[in-house]
Amino acid sequence: MKKTILTMLAVALATSYAISQSVDDGIKFLYYQRYKSAKEALQKVVSSKPKDAYSIYWLGQAYLDDDQLDSAKAIYQKALNDGINDPWIWVGMGHVQILDSNNVNSAKQKFEQAITSTKGKKGAENVDILTAIGRAMADGSSQQGDPQYGIDKLTRAAQLDTKNPEIDILLGICYLKQGSEKGGAAVEAFTDATRRNPQYASAYHHIGKIYASQNNTEFMNQWYGKAIAADPAYAPVYLDYFNYYKERDVNVAKEYLDKYVANADKDCKTDYFVADYLYRAGKNQESIAKAKEMESGACKDYIRVNILYAYNYNKMGDSASAYSAIQKFMASPAGLSDTTASDYVVAATVASKMDQPDSAVAYLQKAYDMDTSKQHKLVYVDSISNIYKRAKKIPGATSMGAKSLRG
Repeated sequence: MKKTILTMLAVALATSYAISQSVDDGIKFLYYQRYKSAKEALQKVVSSKPKDAYSIYWLGQAYLDDDQLDSAKAIYQKALNDGINDPWIWVGMGHVQILDSNNVNSAKQKFEQAITSTKGKKGAENVDILTAIGRAMADGSSQQGDPQYGIDKLTRAAQLDTKNPEIDILLGICYLKQGSEKGGAAVEAFTDATRRNPQYASAYHHIGKIYASQNNTEFMNQWYGKAIAADPAYAPVYLDYFNYYKERDVNVAKEYLDKYVANADKDCKTDYFVADYLYRAGKNQESIAKAKEMESGACKDYIRVNILYAYNYNKMGDSASAYSAIQKFMASPAGLSDTTASDYVVAATVASKMDQPDSAVAYLQKAYDMDTSKQHKLVYVDSISNIYKRAKKIPGATSMGAKSLRG
């Protein structure tokens, strides 16, 4: 009997270790932004152990990282409905509330409850729970969450755990959400992450992104280069390089795209970037063919396929087809959340060609609000002014207008 009990205990420990390793694999995939692989790994864990709150939490995080808010919300809600009343699920649901409705007060109540219920015998907070709360506050736009609350929790987590570089990454992101004046504090946090783990490419990458936003190419290259040297398999830096060069040097952009594809998951986003490159390279028919291939397969619901059509049809002079694609894209809630300043610019260009000056101005105003480049903002102002001149219209009270844009 004793031997049987020991054997059963060994099997249980081995199973627990295997599950832990599988969750760690999923977390590692998330770090590399390989969301498809992360979800597959974590779904297997949750299937084998459906009441393990920690695994469920991370599966929800994989959905959130892949912009699948509804899926994350569903899995956390299911856990609660199934009686898994656990701090990890509370934190996950609070995270969803911030992104879904920005109900910060309700989220904080869940976070504080999670902190209280996981304190150690001597009253010390659980560092992993604190980090998860910081992860929630670091997510989303600057208008979502409470970054200072996240900073407070992450600062405490950094005191309790002096080795985990992710804490510093999340801390830096929370600082950036507070505005450009906190850029120095963000860089300091990211730099501390490199001291915690010199091979943590994400830290160097985040510093490089700050310099990229300032159009400081020299320092952007310096820090992006350090990210690649630290970990050549870290795909996100190659994608940022592709996005940087795609409107400057399409051949260099292709080199970085190839490196990104080699290190990333083969999914809809990868297919989209390939189609985007074909558009940038002037291979419009090939780009459209790639989009149609996506639309007829597993990527039929990938919203950016429509804006890809718009870019290509606009370049080919087919304004009617481009405008139809833009309307489909903008009509989707997912499209609105995934729209870039460049998307609004091409939408404005096509609307103007279709003799829709008010729509064109509205799109340019959105591009102005989204874009951080002062040089680009001046271009938008001039474009709005020119649209009104061509239409022989005076900016109305409902429109921001060129004058107020300059102010």
